[in-house]
Amino acid sequence: MMKNLDNIWQEYLNNTLNKQVLKDFIWHIENDDSSEAVIMATNMLVEEPNNKILKDLIPYLAKQLDHEDEYVREVAVTCVVARIKLAEYAEKVLKMAQSDPCDNVRGLAAASLWGVIDKVDFVLRKQIAIYLYDSITSIIYEDWHKQCAYGSILKAMEVPINMWPAKKLNPDISKMVDKNLLEKFRKKYNIEDAA
Repeated sequence: MMKNLDNIWQEYLNNTLNKQVLKDFIWHIENDDSSEAVIMATNMLVEEPNNKILKDLIPYLAKQLDHEDEYVREVAVTCVVARIKLAEYAEKVLKMAQSDPCDNVRGLAAASLWGVIDKVDFVLRKQIAIYLYDSITSIIYEDWHKQCAYGSILKAMEVPINMWPAKKLNPDISKMVDKNLLEKFRKKYNIEDAA
């Protein structure tokens, strides 16, 4: 009989995860539209990043980045890149930030890129940095998207959360953004051609 998520969590706490329980867990990850299983697996991986059994879940979590339901993609992008910080999905998430059909997914992808910007090769790091910088400085992006990209920059620059501007429904981006911090970001990530 298939174990539910409560039973799987208990198996995890008892250190008794086995292949059959893992199979049940994967089924939940792939079939649970509430994304509770994705969040649970992420919590486990954040808690125990070197657990070999849990690492088997990563491809199934990453598969949710392509889910047809935008809510599932929103959760997956935050889990895979911002929380677990899986650099191998950085390029995928950058593309999601640039072109996912859903505004929320694009925004959350931009807000999550901080988690991998310093874990990728020089070329991709620069592409991510330019994208985040352009998201804030270009008129083509909506204010909410700019706010998400700025959150990623704040985290990448290790600004303490108590120093962040308050999130607003209709933010005045020009007042929200610290121009000195943006300049430091530009220098740190070697964006010499950005104005």
